[in-house]
This record gives sequence, structure tokens and C-alpha cells, in this order.
Amino acid sequence: MIPPPVTPLRQQLPYDELSWGLFEHLCRRLVAATEPQATEIRLYLSEGHDQEGIDGYAYDPTDGKYIAFQCKRHVAFTASQIRKAVDLFLTKTWAECSKKFILCVSAHIDEPYEKELTKQRDRLRALDIEFVSWDQPGLDARLKQQPQLVWEFFDGCRGHWWVEAFCGPDKVSSLARPVQLREYTCPPAFVERALRPEPVYPAGTSRLAQPLTTLLLEGAGAEPVRLFLRSDAGIGKSTELQYAAHFFAQQQGTILFPILLSLKHYGDEPLRDWLDRWQPNWQQIPADRLLLLVDGLDEVKAGERERFIRQVHALLAEYPTCHVVLSCRTNFANEKLQFDEFLAYSLHEFDQADIEAYVRQVLRPDELPGFQELLADEGLLQWLTNPFSLIQFVIFYQLDPNSLPKTRVELLARVVEQRITRDLQHHRNTQAAASYHRLLKRIAFVMNRLGVTSLSLPDWSRLVTDSQAQQHCRELSLLRLIDERVSFEHTIVQEYFSALLLAEQPFERAIQEVAFRPTYERLKPKWFNTIGLWLELLPANSPQLAQLLAVVSEREPQLLLTIEYQHFTDELRFGAFVRVMQQMDRIPRHRLYYDQRLIDFAHISENSQVIAYLLEQCAQPDLPWSDECLYYMSKVERTAMFGFEPEIIDLVEAELLNDNEHRQELAVEVAVNLGLSSPTMTRLMTGDMPNLDSVRIRSDIYSYLQQTNQADAYLDFLLEGVNVYQRYRKHHGTSYMGVGWTLRRLLTQLKEPASLFQLLTYLIRHANELDHNDSLFRYKSYGDDDFFARLGRRLAEAYATDRRVYRKVARLYKRFTKIGSEDFAKDLALFFELTQTQERIFWSLLRGRTAWYHDSLLGKVVTDAILDQCVNQYRQGTLTDQQVRCVIHGLNVNQRYDLAETLRVAAHAVGRDDFSLAPDPEIRRQQRKERDYELLADQALFIAQVELVFDHYQADTIDVERLYRYRREWEDLDNEVVIHFLTVRDSSAKTVNRQEEVAWLTAHWEQYVLNELFNRLHNKYALPLPDNHLERIIAWCQANIHRADFWASIQQTATDTGPTTSQKGLEWDLSEFYRLTPVTFDRSVLLNMLGTDFYGLDWVEKGTERSLSAKVIDELNDQQAVAERLVENLARPFRASILQMNHFQLCHQLGVTAALPYLKAALQDVQHYSTHNRERLLSFYLDLGVISPN
Repeated sequence: MIPPPVTPLRQQLPYDELSWGLFEHLCRRLVAATEPQATEIRLYLSEGHDQEGIDGYAYDPTDGKYIAFQCKRHVAFTASQIRKAVDLFLTKTWAECSKKFILCVSAHIDEPYEKELTKQRDRLRALDIEFVSWDQPGLDARLKQQPQLVWEFFDGCRGHWWVEAFCGPDKVSSLARPVQLREYTCPPAFVERALRPEPVYPAGTSRLAQPLTTLLLEGAGAEPVRLFLRSDAGIGKSTELQYAAHFFAQQQGTILFPILLSLKHYGDEPLRDWLDRWQPNWQQIPADRLLLLVDGLDEVKAGERERFIRQVHALLAEYPTCHVVLSCRTNFANEKLQFDEFLAYSLHEFDQADIEAYVRQVLRPDELPGFQELLADEGLLQWLTNPFSLIQFVIFYQLDPNSLPKTRVELLARVVEQRITRDLQHHRNTQAAASYHRLLKRIAFVMNRLGVTSLSLPDWSRLVTDSQAQQHCRELSLLRLIDERVSFEHTIVQEYFSALLLAEQPFERAIQEVAFRPTYERLKPKWFNTIGLWLELLPANSPQLAQLLAVVSEREPQLLLTIEYQHFTDELRFGAFVRVMQQMDRIPRHRLYYDQRLIDFAHISENSQVIAYLLEQCAQPDLPWSDECLYYMSKVERTAMFGFEPEIIDLVEAELLNDNEHRQELAVEVAVNLGLSSPTMTRLMTGDMPNLDSVRIRSDIYSYLQQTNQADAYLDFLLEGVNVYQRYRKHHGTSYMGVGWTLRRLLTQLKEPASLFQLLTYLIRHANELDHNDSLFRYKSYGDDDFFARLGRRLAEAYATDRRVYRKVARLYKRFTKIGSEDFAKDLALFFELTQTQERIFWSLLRGRTAWYHDSLLGKVVTDAILDQCVNQYRQGTLTDQQVRCVIHGLNVNQRYDLAETLRVAAHAVGRDDFSLAPDPEIRRQQRKERDYELLADQALFIAQVELVFDHYQADTIDVERLYRYRREWEDLDNEVVIHFLTVRDSSAKTVNRQEEVAWLTAHWEQYVLNELFNRLHNKYALPLPDNHLERIIAWCQANIHRADFWASIQQTATDTGPTTSQKGLEWDLSEFYRLTPVTFDRSVLLNMLGTDFYGLDWVEKGTERSLSAKVIDELNDQQAVAERLVENLARPFRASILQMNHFQLCHQLGVTAALPYLKAALQDVQHYSTHNRERLLSFYLDLGVISPN
């Protein structure tokens, strides 16, 4: 007997054909299958998040530990990648609470890398963590026993080829009854929009705007997703849900198994029966993968809605882990729908970015520029935000860009005409198109009247009684027949035909059919859009238009802002505008509607009737809409004032005397925006009007003075404005940016030398109070408005007529640069650069003949001729070594390295001083920093260098300003830390004395050195500390640790925003030295340090270093002891909320469920916790509640 040929089963699965997301879900399902005791097997976050070294986890309730897994879909995996995977896992918090770490790799880990696996296995075993690697052979071996997973992920629920080939034919019978996945087509040229979170369902956590598929992906494998999506009619809810169904169907149902239910076609049958008919065997889908996409809750008949909602709740109670997205229209969602556990999101119309994204998909590159030019038309852009309108408009653009519809109703008319003509030709139907128009208008109006967007076939038959007409209507592409229900292709088409019918009727009869009130029976969006289209259809001279406009402006005024109104006459617009303004029940939050769009609608700047009306209403301040009319007056264009200017000036002058601050502000805005001025207005604004201490009103007054070029005439008022600003900033702790920007700009426009002289005198007198961070004049407080740079140019112009300006500027420079920034000095130095020759500036600076000095300016003005003079004078001995070094430094500051090197080489050639130092500024900087450490290690050497400074000046007392000015000389002589000590130790001192400084160093040497080392540990630009200094720190810590009480220290001094300067004491130094150096403490000390991070855990974790508590926990290596101490601490009273927040965050990271009662109590503590912190506490509470078996 001849044996059959060998036909072994396949031994490998094609993991590389799975997406990364599918591979992660496969690993999650495999962990669930191989760890039967585990619960809550979840993927951890999603792509783009910090996943803390893992892709998923499973909780083992038998010992309270976790099984963490990391997924890598790679073609090859090396030893370094194995090591990095374990390193990443160990640096995060999951390592502390896990008992097993599984590395899932789709590639085969070759034999040479087995040594690395063994090394990492031993490394984790030392931490009581089991390390398991599932590479391709390991995955294959485990999946041999899991035919269900092979079938779901590789056969895709369509046949069982891979199950037979890999697991064996006998395993097919063990598969669960197959559920046939429905096909969902992708909407053409689909642009996925971000859904905006709404605060209504439920109040609480803040959420970001994200696409629907992203929201669902983040929830897959974790908490069940429950979303409530709402939008206005025709915005694209159904398309979003269709794309989500298509997206997850393309994943073969392995992440989520989508079922899309369109309630447009829902009758009155039980929900379960309907699901059975729509998706047979849906009960066999795992509940945590079932995704129900329920579209159009508002489409359910009024009498059936309550029953349907009860059925939905019953289904959710039976399948609590399934994912659900419900959609409905906005006004319907505002009714009480009993879906409080759902997170609400809204879908809005396309914005310009969405429109551009769509057209890039469908237009050729050569078609794009012309279309983008069209988008500049705001009127066109307004109605292209509707997806249907945009798609149809692009189709017409592709056909003929020179013959495009100009309005929305023209677009719809062309779409309808094109479709009906094409359908009649396709089906060889000789019926006149007009008869179809009549029938479609009748169908649309009946649907609107009934408040539905689809009709059942029986209702359809009663409406269209002729069988031949029924058949012809079904052949029209404008209608859809789905699940035995008839609907229009798009809601806006239905609304268009309904509007056509209304426009043909007598007005009195048509208006009776319109429902404005939003109810279940008559949904406002259907009539809202229909009425808008009705207005656009009517000719401008039609009496019906005026009648309808009057009704709409009284009952639905926001409609006027969404329609095409360009063809309305000014008379019609004016009448509607008046009715809108006088409508008493307008909601304040709709103010957006009555801003620029209402201004455009009223044609304010082209319609004299509107201006006259506004003036009349503004003169009656008791009217409820008078303030709003005054606001609109400020929006009138200057060209429209002809004939009204005297009345407007009278109005402004009257309002300036009003005690109402808001009306005063509006009046000044009217004057500024319309370019009006009068002596009375100026007098009132600069002294006689009430509320002049208001920074908002002053901001507009400054604009008025700038516009009328009166800065010089009212300089006293402006300088008083500086004082007002400073007082406001001091008392309110904030600044009103517009005031500062306008006032600074106005002061730089002074032209008269006398005014500039007065400004200089003021600045010099108030220099000390103005030269600080909160000052109006602090450098770059207001973006690019560089006050002193602009002032320097004005002063340079004044110098030509008044030479005294030079001395004033020098005094100002001296007063400000004493405690001010170098950037300020650089700006004011522009004055000297503009008024003096380069040679005079250079030699004045170098010889010290001026009160002003700046390194960058010194190097900036050097020319080749000046450089030659420096070399010659150095040879002759009239230029000192220190002066040459100053020039070299100034050139380097200005990055003029070639000239600096030329001077260095020439000076070195003279041979009187060693100028062979490294020319590279970075190398010199490093040499100086190394020298600093040498000086800090030797008290005698440091004191000798201090003495050398005093010897150089041949004085026992030196002016600090002089020392600071020439500090560069000493830095180049490797005395940077010494000069820093002398100029900074006592910032309030004006002089330093030899005897006092030496005595202070003798008495406080140890304290000074520790402070310097502390600062260098926190300076990312500093060199690492040498061993001798580390040993000094360690010895100090060991000697002083017994004096520290970390808990009491932070209780007394910490605030919610971090430590103050007074906290740089014993506990602060010990904490930071422990965190950043190799110092170690006893176990009892470490337990006392837990949670006492002065800045809070989050602040440090977002930086480059780990937190104090993280290092403490690592060193203790005893999670149980840590948890017990944290709970013990939580039972103690807290006076500093940051300390309690630290403890709660650590409990959350470590999974300490015993903290739940304390978290619950803190959530009710409104007095000590802000809303932001209570939201964080709530997330901690919910996460720990999931872990807790109780």
C-alpha cells in the first residue's frame, strides 16, 4: 500500500498581515485565554499616549497582582530591543504592582539573542516578576490550542481556511456559530471630523475634541463606551456613524463588531426582534466587542419613543460591557431622554479646514487653486459648510468652473433638475419632469407636516395612490427605499421641496402650516431650514417676502443669519432689523447671533435708515436694547457718517458724562472707530468724565489720543495713566494687556523735545518702581512692542535740537540697568548708537568715559580700523590686558569670531600676556566652570582670590556697579565664581568691603558652598559635581538628617503652587540632595519622606528627573510597607493640600485601595480643593474603585 503524500498542518501564522491594533487585540485575547484566573484584561490607553512601558494588563484577584504585557509587531527583534522593552517597563509604575511581564513579539527571536532573554529574565526574577517572551514560535504554539482566535483574527469570520490549515479540520466543529459580518461601505471622500464634548451628559471630567473612531478605539478593551452624538439636521451624523461601522468592519470585527441601526426605518417592533432581523445571531458576539451604532433617535414615532428608550436601557442592563453610540438632532437631545450615563458630544458643520481637506481628496492639483479663490467669498463659504451642499458644489465645479450656482437655492434647483432629467432618460420615461416636481413637493410637505424624514410603504401607498407613479418615483435617485421605508436622499432635499410648495401658496394659508415651537411632534430643524429656503426662494419684490420676513424676525430671528439675504432690499432688511432689536425675549447667550452677521444683514454702513434708527434708540438709554444699539454704532464705517457726524459727536459727548461705565466705553469706541474728535470730547476724556480710573476705558482713550495725534499735549494725563496701570497691576495681581500695549505705543510717539525731556525725567524719578517684572516698562512685557528701542529712536531725533538729552539718557540708563535686564540696556543703547560715531562709542566704552556700558555694543561697533588701533595701542602699552579681553569678549558676544581671533593672535604675538587660551568660547566656559569647583573646594584659595580683586582696584571698598561692569575681566582670569559672590551675595548692597567679605566667608563658608552646589545641581548647564563635592554633600546630609521633620516642614510652608523662597531650608536641601545625588538614608527616614515632595509629584514627573517619592519607593523595595505608611499618613490631619494630593497620587499609582474612604472624604472638601484637583481626585477614586474587589 502506497502511503499518501505528507501534508502537514501549517506551523506559522501571518502576523505581519495584521495591523498593529489587531495584533494588540490578539495578544489581549490570548492573555485572557491563557490566564483564566485573571479579570479585567484590558489594553492600556491608545497610540500616541504615554503607555508607561506596557500595552495591556490583566488583574489577578487571587493575589492582587497584575500581569502586564507589551506588544511588538516587528519583522525582526534584537537584543537591544529586548533590553529597551524591559528598561521601559521597569522605569514606570506598573513594574511595582506586576507579578508577570509578557513580551509579545510577532518576529522570531533568534538564538544569538537568547542570552539577552536569560539576562532580562534573571533581572526581573530578582524583583519577583516572572518574565515570559512570546515570539512567533511561542505565539504559534499557544494559538494551536485556540482555534476560535485563529478563526476570528485570520479567517475574519468568512470561512475557516486558516483554522483547518493551522489547527486542523477537526477543530472547525468546535467554533462558535459564525456571525456573518455585514458589509458597510465607506462614504465617498469622507472627512472625519472631531466631535466636540458637551458638558451636559454628565458634568465632571474635561474631554478633548476627538474623531468618533478614536473615542471608540480608546474604549475598546477597556471601559464600555457610551456616547450621545447630537447635531442639527443635515450636518452628517449618519455619515459619521456609517464610517465608524465601515472602519471597524474593515478590522474584521476583531476590535469591535459594529451593528449600524438606522431608526429612520424603525417601525414599532420590539428592539430585539429588529436586531435579530438586522444582524442574525448577534447574541453570539462577545459583549465587550459589540458596538451598537444607533442613528436617529428623533426618528422614532412620538408614541413609540418612551417604549423604545426603555428597551434600550433593558438591553444595556443585560449587556453592560457593550459599546453604544446614540445619535439624534440637537433640539430633540435637549429634551429629557434619561441617558445621563452617556457622554455627550456634538457634531458641527464643516469649517474651512474641513472643506479644504475634502476638496484635496476629490479635486486634481490643477483644480485646487481656482477653488481656493472661491472660498475667499464669505457668502459662499457660509452655505458650503453643509456637507451635502459642498459635495454637490464641487461636482458642478468639476463640470464647469465658469458656470457655478451663486446661492444655495440655485444649487438645489440645479441638483434636482439634473437628477430628474438623468433618471427619466435612464429609464426611458416620457413623463414630464413637472409632474414629478409636483409629486415630490407633496411628499416632502407631508413628511414635514408629520415631523418625519421617512414613510412606511403603506403610508407611501396612501399618499401616492397611482401604482405607475409609485414605480416611477422609485426610479428617481432623489428618493431612497431602505427596509421598506421611503425617504429623500438628504434632508435638505426634502426641505427644499417643502419650501417650494410653501412659496406657491397664499401667505395666510402657508404660514398656518409652519410650526415654530420645538416639540416632539413638530421638530424645529425641519421647519427651520425649510423656512430659510422659503425666504431665499421668494423674489425681492414679492409681498410674501415682506410678510414672511416680519414673522421670522419676530419669532425665529436667528434664521436671518443662516440664509442667503443678498437679494433683500434695504427696506426689507431695515424692517427686519428693527423687529429683531426690539424683541424682548432674546436669550443673552445668543449674543453671537446678533454681532457681525446681524450687522451685515442690516447693511448698516450702506443704509441711512439704520443709522438714523440707531441714533434715535441710543438717545433713550432706558430702552432694553439701547446698549446694543450703541455697540452697533461703533461698527458703522466712516464713509457712512456723511450727514450724521454732528449728531454722532453730540451722542458721544453726552454718553461720556454717563455714570454707566459700559456705555462710556462704547461711546469712546464709537469715537475711535469712526475717527471723530472735538475739543469737548478731548476735555472730557482727559479729565472731566467719570470712571477715569477704569483701565478698560483708559485703553480706548489712549487709542483716541493716538488717533488724533495729541500725545504731546496730554503727556501729564498719559503719565498719570502709568500710575493707574501700576496701581491696578499691584492690587489685582494681573494686567489688562490692551492698556499697556496702547499706552507704551503712545508714549513712543512723542515728538516734541520738551515732551521727551519730561518723559525722561519721569522715568528717572520712578526708575526703582518701574524696573521690575510687573512694570509697564519691563522689557518685552507686550510681545514685539519694544518700548525702549522705539524710545531710543525718538530720543536720537530730539538730541539734534537739545544736547541735554544725552545726559538724561545716560542717567536713565544708569538707573535702569542697575537692576534691569541686559535686553533693556541693549535697546536703550540704540540711542547712543544713533547719536555717536562708532569710534567715539568704542573708545568711550573702553576708557570708561561714560556712565553707560554694554558688552554687546562694544563688540558691535568694532571696525577693521578700530581693531588696528587696538593692536597698535596694545603694543605701545596704552591698552591693558583687561581691556583687550573686554574687546575679545564683546566680539564673541556678537558672534564676530574672526575678528576676536585676529585680536587674540595679535595680542599673543606681543608676548606681554598669555593670550594662548582656547579661542572657542564653549571650551573657555567649561574651563571656568571647572575652576569654580576648584575654588569651592579650597576656602583659603577662594579668600585669596577675593583679596586679589580688592588689590587690583587698590581699595578696601569697591562700588558694586563698577565691579559688575568689569566682571568680564575677572571671569576670563578664572574668577567667575568669586565675582558672582561679590556682586550677588547681598543684592541690596551698593558697595563691598574687603574686611566684611573675608569675615563673612570665614564664618559661613560651609553654608555658602552647599548653597552653590545646590544651585549647580538644579542648573542643566552646570558641569556634573566632582567626587570631592559629592562626598561633602553626603557627609553633610548624614550629619543633619536627625534634625529634619519633613512632614511638619511641608505642612507649615507648602502651598498648592509649590514652595516659596523661605522653604529652601533644611528639609528642602536634604530632599533635593537625596533626589539628585547618591546619598542614602535609613529605612525609617525614607518612610518619613514619603509623599513630602515640595513641588508635587506631577511637577517633577513632567521634568527630566524622577520625583523624591519615586526614588524613596525604589530604594525601599517594599510595596506593602509603602502602602501601609501612605494609609497611616492619610489618617493624620492635613493642613497643606499638596501633601494630601501627593499621597493620593501615590496611592493611585500603587493601587492602594485602602485609600478609597479618604479619597471619598476629600472629594467632598470643596474648601481646600479646586475644581481641577477634585476632577483628578475623582479619576483616582474611579480607578481604585475598579481595582477594589469591594
